[in-house]
Amino acid sequence: MKKPNIVHLLEQIRIVEQKITLILIDTALTLSQFRLLCLLQYSELPLQGTTISTLLGISKPSVTMQLKALDEAGLLQIEHSNADKRISLISLSKQGRQRMKVTLENLAALEKHIHGDELSLILKNIHYSSTKNEEH
Repeated sequence: MKKPNIVHLLEQIRIVEQKITLILIDTALTLSQFRLLCLLQYSELPLQGTTISTLLGISKPSVTMQLKALDEAGLLQIEHSNADKRISLISLSKQGRQRMKVTLENLAALEKHIHGDELSLILKNIHYSSTKNEEH
């Protein structure tokens, strides 16, 4: 019996995630923490925890735990709003920006090692799966 395309796609995504995770280990980041830091890196303004939760699609308690760990590692700058002290505005610290620079450089090196055909196949399967889902 042939595997459904979605199973094959998920296997390919898992392989790429494993490669990314190995690089993140060197920078002492989890994949979830990296996603959060990427969001902050490319945000034009500091973000609130609730905004981060919504944009990443994860629970507020999960965001709070990640923020606490990243703050303890010195990667975040957290300021309280002047208008409402209950609101925290979160951005990358200088150390956080440096860690992201190194991490992104390492990931760029990985990108070069993923064969063009492999990456093309993954993207093709993602496109195929998304168009099949839209049809249903």
